[in-house]
Amino acid sequence: AMCDRFGVIHHEASSSTIRKIFLGQSNFGERSLTKAAVVRRAQMLGLMPKDCFDDNRGDAIATWSYAESTFGNRAPGSLVMFGEGSR
Repeated sequence: AMCDRFGVIHHEASSSTIRKIFLGQSNFGERSLTKAAVVRRAQMLGLMPKDCFDDNRGDAIATWSYAESTFGNRAPGSLVMFGEGSR
């Protein structure tokens, strides 16, 4: 829905590109170390609870952050949800 709203028809990004934007580097050696770095960064930014260590959630947050930084300039000045502005 967000891609449709902002006119992003199709965009591909590799996981290494997403991590490079989110972490500053794409690889921390072993896969487990890279996944842990994503989780720590998401926690540090306050986007993930400190007691959560779900690397899938971390990857989703990193992907959202990548999309936000890549397409954020297309966002409207304000986002109205659930008919809030229709009254």
